[in-house]
Amino acid sequence: MDANEFKAIRKSLNLTQKEMAELLELSSFTAVSNIEIGHRNVGKFSAKFLRYLDSMKLDRANKVIKEINQFHKE
Repeated sequence: MDANEFKAIRKSLNLTQKEMAELLELSSFTAVSNIEIGHRNVGKFSAKFLRYLDSMKLDRANKVIKEINQFHKE
């Protein structure tokens, strides 16, 4: 997954850089920014997961994201 695809998927999911960082368990929004400008690579699992979310209708993808984010509360 290249930087443009990563950013396009983030935007299609209506996520901020901070929200994307939380979803992918990245250190901060800066990590997302670094991916989007090509200074950092996307992990293979993250790329597959994002493509999976992107293949869904937006309301379903948002439901999956909400379910996953429940685990961040631990």
